[in-house]
Amino acid sequence: MTTTQIEEYLIQEKKDKELKKQIGYKVFEEMKKSNAKTIEEYEKYKQEQKEIKRQEKSYKQIQKHEKAKVRFRTIRYIERNCNIERKCQICEEKAEVHHPNYKEYLKINLLCKKHHVALHNFELIPPPIIDLEKICRKRKEEN
Repeated sequence: MTTTQIEEYLIQEKKDKELKKQIGYKVFEEMKKSNAKTIEEYEKYKQEQKEIKRQEKSYKQIQKHEKAKVRFRTIRYIERNCNIERKCQICEEKAEVHHPNYKEYLKINLLCKKHHVALHNFELIPPPIIDLEKICRKRKEEN
């Protein structure tokens, strides 16, 4: 290292030490991690991160709402059109509706609470998918 580089390093160390006193060690370390050179840049970075988290949370809430609408629509479809008994495909207990794919809401599995949880924990091989549209079409043709 040259003498000018050493001098620059010492000056930077002094500035960093003063900044640590001013803003605190924890905030200073976070500022370094964010590659911000000034407090203003760090504040801007924090605001951007806060906005990203808010958008992610909003997206998750929308997704949760959409899934709830699909579940409701599926149950109404079963009650109005299919009139099938909602019994577990494995043990014949009272069943919940499981959607392997929410975009195809009429393709479902009927599973009791125990088997539904096991499926989500990858402890159960998924049973064959029930296509409600085909079942309803067959029943209408029979009548």
